[in-house]
Amino acid sequence: MKDVPWLSATGSEIEISPLTTAETMSQGNANLTSGKARSCQTPMSEPGPATAATTRSHIRGRAGACEESATNAVRQLAPMCVITIPLIVEACRQIEAGKFSLSDKVTLKEADKRPGTGVIRSFDPGAVLTIKDLITLMIVVSDNTATDLMFDKVGGTTPVNELMRSYGLTTIKATGPADVWFKALRAAPSAEEFHRQGKTPFGLSSPRDMGKLLEKISRGEAVSKKASEQMLQIMRGQVYSTRLPKYLSGVRLPHKT
Repeated sequence: MKDVPWLSATGSEIEISPLTTAETMSQGNANLTSGKARSCQTPMSEPGPATAATTRSHIRGRAGACEESATNAVRQLAPMCVITIPLIVEACRQIEAGKFSLSDKVTLKEADKRPGTGVIRSFDPGAVLTIKDLITLMIVVSDNTATDLMFDKVGGTTPVNELMRSYGLTTIKATGPADVWFKALRAAPSAEEFHRQGKTPFGLSSPRDMGKLLEKISRGEAVSKKASEQMLQIMRGQVYSTRLPKYLSGVRLPHKT
């Protein structure tokens, strides 16, 4: 069984396997039809109407060779929960540096809870979770509470962004915790206006840079080979498999939706 790393997200769906090919198009709600991934995302960093944004990425290869044909692959989009991929990389870097460990424990407070996706918001205050629990839940169920607790653990967005710059992935930017995004959403005149303006993205990245980060993980080059394998193992547990992996069989897909 092949082990193929994929990224799946509202706004950017990128197949980075050297074994197969996928297409990304910014056009409508995310789905997979006849082998083509389709998604909708408002561009965050470039002017122009959102309806004009089109992103296509093809990555092919045989025996390690790789070819690419891309249009607007460098356009910076809001990856939403996929921003937890650079966050998990930074967490693993700090773990290897001895700043904390996967077995460290965090006691949940009522103020820690975040709305939206995830399960920790349903836990009683006083629940004790390990760092591994938090990392796993922020990846496999996009747990917003776990995400913000991990941003707090690594020291906020700055260390994440510094690591991405050191990798040369300059379009990847953690813009703030989920709490900031939800507060901005609540303060907006309407959800429609909030999303139309796009002033408070939950993270930023081009499809190409996020694909490069996943490729780095798949090659064992993110932090270390051991850390990269730990990240892939967690991503193999992704609960939501209704997008890129939906019509595939015979391959394992470490991915983030």
